Amino acid sequence: MKVYHFRISGVHYAANPEAETKRLPDTEEMHERTRELLRKIDRERPLVSLFAEPTNLFNPDCIMAFSRGNRIGRVADECVGEVKSLLAQNDDPILFAHVEEVAIKEHGHLIVSVEAEELTSILPLQSSAIEWDMWLKDDMMRLSPHQQVLAEKEAYYMLKKHLMKNIDEADITDLKIYLGLWMQGSCHDLSRETREARTQFIAQLEKAQSKEVRLLNEPLKQQRTSICGRMALIERASQWWTERLESEEMQRLWMQWWLANEGLLWGGLRNIDEKLRQLPGQLYNDIGKRDVVLSRLYYMNTPRQALDAILTLLMLRELTCRQLGIEMKPMIESEYGLAQDNNEGANKTVLVNCILKKNHNGKPIDFQALHKLIETSFVAEIKYGYEWLSLWRMLYDLNLFEDTTLTACADQMNKWYPNAKKPCCADSMGDYFNPYLGTTAFAQWDEEEFKKRKTSKQSITGYRRLNNDCETIKEALKSLFK
Repeated sequence: MKVYHFRISGVHYAANPEAETKRLPDTEEMHERTRELLRKIDRERPLVSLFAEPTNLFNPDCIMAFSRGNRIGRVADECVGEVKSLLAQNDDPILFAHVEEVAIKEHGHLIVSVEAEELTSILPLQSSAIEWDMWLKDDMMRLSPHQQVLAEKEAYYMLKKHLMKNIDEADITDLKIYLGLWMQGSCHDLSRETREARTQFIAQLEKAQSKEVRLLNEPLKQQRTSICGRMALIERASQWWTERLESEEMQRLWMQWWLANEGLLWGGLRNIDEKLRQLPGQLYNDIGKRDVVLSRLYYMNTPRQALDAILTLLMLRELTCRQLGIEMKPMIESEYGLAQDNNEGANKTVLVNCILKKNHNGKPIDFQALHKLIETSFVAEIKYGYEWLSLWRMLYDLNLFEDTTLTACADQMNKWYPNAKKPCCADSMGDYFNPYLGTTAFAQWDEEEFKKRKTSKQSITGYRRLNNDCETIKEALKSLFK
């Protein structure tokens, strides 16, 4: 017989079940309930029952910990393989464990011991049997790795190939630096590879002879415990997700996808959903809940290449839903507005925005309304290519540009209005730019000053036409930007 030791985590959610079911943020009252449950377990040291919970949609390998009829937590991820294998060789589908240690704190845990026959092999986890081939294909759209992930990659190989090989001979300063870099880069990396690397590093550090080196394990263990904790999920589903969603690269990918779908957003949305419905574990049903999706992808042991493809597709879907003005949620066939794609001009003029800010004075910009307003009040009346400069100037004065260059403006307007009588031309606008606009805050010169500065490319008639256009656009924009 052999004595095995396992960590029981998730006590916080056992003490506060509503925090998990309703996805509530932590409060001091919740923390106190967690500490009270841990104090009670520490006082009474009850026998703990461990058994599988195969119906858990979040984690198909979940092993629950019960005592006296109540859930007190779950077996920590790093211990699941051994516990599952012990259950498989046991006559009954349950193991009984003794409480050995109790960490009484906000997100505390237990250490329990199980006496059993020594294992000869470890069973594969259920998540390892999930088929990911579809998501590993090279033709899937993926965001490229950001700087943190690249730093994580460098740190991983430095640790694996050099520092961890002979850990007791490794330079302690280098160990601290590269472990810190790896942890910083991996804090939002939910991939199978990073999960396995974290387990590997912890195991290697625990074998070190030096106490100082073994103590480097503590931050890694804390990260492993909290990787899908409530606070980490909130940060990941808000700040991290939003940064990726609104990145320039994601905007380029969305435009690439939009062009590939010929601007037909409803049909494109349907194509996205056809793929997302093939996600394992009925994950499509949760696509409106970022934190739930991210947590489940972690527990499904998703390979990095598949994870990148899935997250990119989910972000494409969210951007598409924004453009259509609909909620990011699962859909049934009758909800797809495919008929709208067939209407003349429908969705071909949906805003593919590359250069404009998303908010003005703290309020989201209604791009559909802006698009229509510019089309009816300005585009239809254009006779000369340089007239687009008046639109550029008004949008600039309203501080709506992310990219103020004339080239970017021309590219954007030609995507919005491909059928305009006079396409937007950066060179034509540039012909009037310097003599028409002043040097301070782009204030225009008065007519007398313009006459002094104009060249053979400009005319007084053009100057007056630009002024009239500016006034027309200014009045029209007032309805949107008061």
